[in-house]
Amino acid sequence: MTTSDTTGQYNISSYWGPRGETPEDIAGRYIWMIEALARIDPVFTPWYFLAKKKVPFDEARARLPALIAKDVGRDWSPRDGYRFGGTNSQKFNPRSIGIRGQAGNSLPPIGFGNSVHLVTVSHPDYSTDASIVTYDLFRAAMVAIIQAWEVTWCAAYPTDIMDFWPPVRHGHHFKLAWMTYVSPRFASLIRPPPDIESQAGTRGGVLMVATRERFDVTNAEHMAAARAIDAAMVPLNALPWPPESSLDPD
Repeated sequence: MTTSDTTGQYNISSYWGPRGETPEDIAGRYIWMIEALARIDPVFTPWYFLAKKKVPFDEARARLPALIAKDVGRDWSPRDGYRFGGTNSQKFNPRSIGIRGQAGNSLPPIGFGNSVHLVTVSHPDYSTDASIVTYDLFRAAMVAIIQAWEVTWCAAYPTDIMDFWPPVRHGHHFKLAWMTYVSPRFASLIRPPPDIESQAGTRGGVLMVATRERFDVTNAEHMAAARAIDAAMVPLNALPWPPESSLDPD
C-alpha cells in the first residue's frame, strides 16, 4: 500500500542521435556514469551490471567491454549498437533503481536508437521510497547521464505523466516532464518560459525545471509549468527525425 513514505515510479530518460561506438567506448562511458552516480547518494550502491545475470560491478568492470559485446541480437551488426543495463539491488525493494540503455547505434532511428533510462522500482508489491525522489537527487543523476553520454535530450518525470503524452506519430518525441534538458547544439531553438526556472546546463545546454518539489500530476501548478516547458520544446519537436540530421555538422 502506498503511504506518505512512498510514491509512484519516477524515471529519467535520455536520447542522442546516430553515433557509432565500440564496446570499449561504451564501457568507458558506463563506468564514468556509475562512478558519478555513486558519488551522488548511497542509493546507487552497491551496483550490479546486468548481463545474463547480475554481476557485481567491481567484478564486471575489468571485462565490461566483453560483456557489452555479448549482449547482441540474433541479427545484430555493429551499426545497430549494443544494449546494457544495471541495478542497485539483487531483489526488488522500495529503493530499487535500474539502468537500461543502448549505445553505438549509427543508423538513423525510428524511435530512440541511442538512449539511457534510469527507473525506480516497478513491481506490483512495492512503491518507490519517497526519500529518493527529490529534486536534488534527480537533477544530479540527470547531470551524470548527460555528461557520461553527451545526450541530445534528457528528462525526469513520474510515469503517470505518460497518460498526458501524445503519440509519437504526431511528431512529439520529446515529452511533458518534471525537468527537461536540451543539449548545446539545440539550446538556441529553445526559449525557456519567463516564469519557469531555467539553468545553464552542461557546456551551454539548457535545463528547465517545472518545480523543485517532487512532481505530482494532481498538482495543477506542476502540470501548468510542465506544459509551459513542453510548449518551449515545439521548435525541437518540429525538426525531422532524427533531429541531429537537421543541422549542419558541428
